[in-house]
Amino acid sequence: MFSSQLLMVVGLAASIVCCCPPSCPSGWTYLEKTTSCYKVIKKEGGLDQSEAQALCVSLGSNLTSIHSDEEHDFINDIAETSVNVSTWLMTMTGGVRTGGKATDWKWIDGTPFDYTNWAPKMPDNDWQTALQVYTAVGYPSWDSASLGPYSTSHRHWDDIRADKKFINAVCKRPATRQ
Repeated sequence: MFSSQLLMVVGLAASIVCCCPPSCPSGWTYLEKTTSCYKVIKKEGGLDQSEAQALCVSLGSNLTSIHSDEEHDFINDIAETSVNVSTWLMTMTGGVRTGGKATDWKWIDGTPFDYTNWAPKMPDNDWQTALQVYTAVGYPSWDSASLGPYSTSHRHWDDIRADKKFINAVCKRPATRQ
């Protein structure tokens, strides 16, 4: 009798723990596949990589890492802007170059650099140490005539200088269970 009551209590406790869905703080967006929360951050005049990371850390997060097509598409969807922009500097991520080779990259949050979605011909400069996503649909010359081989760059990655000011950045943090 005692063991069946104990089993019932353990089962009840497990169902209580499992019944609470993951949640995000107000203003954050949840992605079930990663059980993570994401927030697009902006600042008047833009953000460079160190400013963006500092802001993410102040929010209990890091600049985003990207590990799958689904996560990549999700980040593009939440960060995409329809504002006409006159800059190539779009959405900052937590990608950091660690050396001179095209494969020398890591995520600022320490997770494996196990997925890529580079634009054609990218990464192209070993002195560009940050990773951005082309998310602005209103760029004045998003057409194949003016962009040539870069015409398919929208929603893809580019290596870029970390000290440049970006339109926005995406922070990422684990979801919590309440």
